[in-house]
Amino acid sequence: GLPVDAKYAEPPPKPWKPSLGRLAAILLERAADPPSELERLLRQTIVSIALGNADAHAKNLSVLHRDGHITLSTMYDVVPTIAFLPRQRHSAM
Repeated sequence: GLPVDAKYAEPPPKPWKPSLGRLAAILLERAADPPSELERLLRQTIVSIALGNADAHAKNLSVLHRDGHITLSTMYDVVPTIAFLPRQRHSAM
């Protein structure tokens, strides 16, 4: 896993920092069914945006290792942060 100080993305993207693009590249390379996993990542991202979850940082996304391939885990720690932090406008990833 990433250290606590490396869990948030920063613009511009850096190769050693987490990002949705970096996770998508890993899914493309290592998933048994990359299109399905990329769709799952897109759906999770849309749900986070729709719910106002600006705290969707790298430690709230996980992959499961099975039979030499990876799959994206189900969503967890989904919090509608916009409800209690209205000035927070940018997602952590």
